[in-house]
Amino acid sequence: MYLRKGLHPFWLLALVVALLVSTIYPLQQTQAYEASSTSKTDPWTQKSVLHYLLFTKDTNVEQAVAQMKKELALTDSEMNQLAQIAADEFIYLRELKKESDQFVLDEKLSKEEKIQKIKETGYTRKHDQALTNTDQKVRQVLKGRYSKFRQYIKAWWAKESTMRITEFKTEAAANNIRVFATQYNPNQAGALEVALPDKYLKFANLGWQTSPPYNNPPYTVDITRISTGKSITDVHVDEVGPWNQDDNYWDPDSERRIYSKLCCTSQKLDLGVPESYAAYYSNYNNGKDQFDRNVANPAGIDLTPEVAKRLGLASLQNDWVTITTDDLDPSGNGTITGTVHTDNGLPVNVRSGPGTSYSIVGKKYDGDVVTIECQIRGETVTGKYGTSDLWDRIGTGQYISDTYVYTGSDGQVAPTCSP
Repeated sequence: MYLRKGLHPFWLLALVVALLVSTIYPLQQTQAYEASSTSKTDPWTQKSVLHYLLFTKDTNVEQAVAQMKKELALTDSEMNQLAQIAADEFIYLRELKKESDQFVLDEKLSKEEKIQKIKETGYTRKHDQALTNTDQKVRQVLKGRYSKFRQYIKAWWAKESTMRITEFKTEAAANNIRVFATQYNPNQAGALEVALPDKYLKFANLGWQTSPPYNNPPYTVDITRISTGKSITDVHVDEVGPWNQDDNYWDPDSERRIYSKLCCTSQKLDLGVPESYAAYYSNYNNGKDQFDRNVANPAGIDLTPEVAKRLGLASLQNDWVTITTDDLDPSGNGTITGTVHTDNGLPVNVRSGPGTSYSIVGKKYDGDVVTIECQIRGETVTGKYGTSDLWDRIGTGQYISDTYVYTGSDGQVAPTCSP
């Protein structure tokens, strides 16, 4: 849904079937996603899902938990036991990742050396053993209801992963990206900071490296919790994570570094989709981060407990947030431009909205450079660069089809326009 190329007809049919059988979660139109999606498989032995299910403060997830409790006739005591099991697993996997981060953050090591060092620690074996331990503990709590629990998890995951794959960014306003937020313990207790998967933001903010293009610190984000509207502004990006260190997912393809770091895929992601998000929900890059670690959650940002507290989150709780991205531009200007290329040198109409039914408010000529404020889906048209429903807003009330604008990418390169 967020991968732009390579959707096989078989998987397109499978996706249509998933849309028809999903009666709880409405799906929205998005782009194609990788055929290795795990939405139809049982995630229980593959990835950490219990903590995601029990600690995510999201209406859909909380409804799923309530339904599970009802169907399995779980008592409050049993729910508390499951929550403790989930918390223990999360803390263990967080510490396991932190142990491997000593190699990830060692700039003297090459990428291959980092991966080898992590492999030597037994990361994958320990990760899998943690899931096995969780499974055994859950069996002890549920006893005769364990089989029904597994069936519920499989059915829930099919709907949950499909929904998350298709909904990405549909609630985001211009200059905001919707991401999943988890929590980490900072080096300094009480620190008001966040982690994003771009090491150069951290290096610049801490004064370790301020060479171009990351020479305009401090780099900060504004964060708004979607479910409550609570927000916090100007939070410094002083740590790197949650998973990758070269995934500047808020930048266009031409500037995004993650693609050269992955082991198992060459497919591109839409603007604003963290690699970890795709790995967790649809098995992108075989479910691994750039260091070949199993991605245990879809987080695109990590919050310190103090930031989480100000957003109304309790210990270890997760939620969806929107983060600003305009302050993360390395040069500090945040400007996205494109060059108009037309058929036979004829001018292209600028419309008052994203479609040919809107009134003509101007014209652009071959070679004109335009500033793209944001982009929006509208009428599908065919132009110089193929067929697309993507339209570029180049000014207030001024839209031009992206099929006539060269941006260096065949997908979205600017934030989604507000409705």
